[in-house]
Amino acid sequence: MEMIPWHLEALGLPPHADAVAVRRAYAMQLRLIDQASDRAGFQRLREAYQAALAWCDEHSQADEPASDTAPPTSVVAIHATEQPGPGKDEAADEAMRGLREAMRHAGEAAIAGLLDHALASLRHGYIDAPGQFEDLLIDAMRTYAIDRRPALFDAASLAFHWHEVGRLRAGDPRAIWIARVHAQAEDWLALDAGWRSTWVALLTRAQAGIDDYTVRRWPDIGRLYERIPDWLTLYLTPAQLQSWQDAFEGLPPSTREEYIQRAAPVTALSPQRKGHTPRRGRFRVPPLAWAVSWFALMLFYLIANGIFTASKQGRSEPLPHFNEPPLTPRECVELYARFDTPDAFAGMAPDEVVHAKRRAQQCALAGHWRPPGGVNRAPGR
Repeated sequence: MEMIPWHLEALGLPPHADAVAVRRAYAMQLRLIDQASDRAGFQRLREAYQAALAWCDEHSQADEPASDTAPPTSVVAIHATEQPGPGKDEAADEAMRGLREAMRHAGEAAIAGLLDHALASLRHGYIDAPGQFEDLLIDAMRTYAIDRRPALFDAASLAFHWHEVGRLRAGDPRAIWIARVHAQAEDWLALDAGWRSTWVALLTRAQAGIDDYTVRRWPDIGRLYERIPDWLTLYLTPAQLQSWQDAFEGLPPSTREEYIQRAAPVTALSPQRKGHTPRRGRFRVPPLAWAVSWFALMLFYLIANGIFTASKQGRSEPLPHFNEPPLTPRECVELYARFDTPDAFAGMAPDEVVHAKRRAQQCALAGHWRPPGGVNRAPGR
């Protein structure tokens, strides 16, 4: 009995499995494991996947003939008879027919669920059935043999992990097509949202037929077709787009010129990457930083003003007496009466004047600054 390597056994594959079967088996088991709750199981699956790919690469090189001379036909026939590869499973075709039929009567929001249902019907059958179904699905979208391709492509990208690096075999025409559509979809999403909404409405309307309104809007769609052709054919086939262009070319020259001038500006077709930051926003300061800067500036101003005033008067201003008890309302009234007299500061030393003003400020802050029998008012300067 032929020994199965541990990594192929972990993926549920036979000894003759190739890299394509490894990737498909990994994708199938990846959908059955919860990466958040079973990190150890996910790590074992990743190790088995990487080891299996390395094993397939090593054996594929060892199996290559040493020279360019092809073996005799009889040897090839005997080798094919002794080591048959996995055959095609009818379950994949059946699942594809069921998906195509169900999509005819379902809305856009149900497409992802229909695809998951089709895959669920294959998970417990033939080991390579999900991979064969994936190939059938890609071919159906590439050849425009299935409807609602934009939503189906998005759902399939998630279901088959097409965004994962190394998921698709390099050089495979299907993988090349998927990579082109992904790149063009990113360019599409980088365009202005308002124009995208207008163009999607046009493409959706054109799916039902080219009418007089849509014919005149070909300049916009024609420019899009030049920039993102593979993504655009998810909506319309090349034959439909060609019919649209022919209908526009059949309009009178003056009408064509008018609607070429009324088309979207060239800037609307230029991707606006999210990483771009306008120059005027690069030096934007947070509000808290502005508050701290303003406080520091005011403190510097007060200190500088005090130094300048003291130097101008030739003496320093006395510090306030922080340990002084607060003035009583009666003392504040008496102080007000003193300030209200003519020449209130006559005969007082400068230090005493400053001290008296500070006591008046304390009265004002305490709410006791009022004339005898009057109401509160600010003290005079």
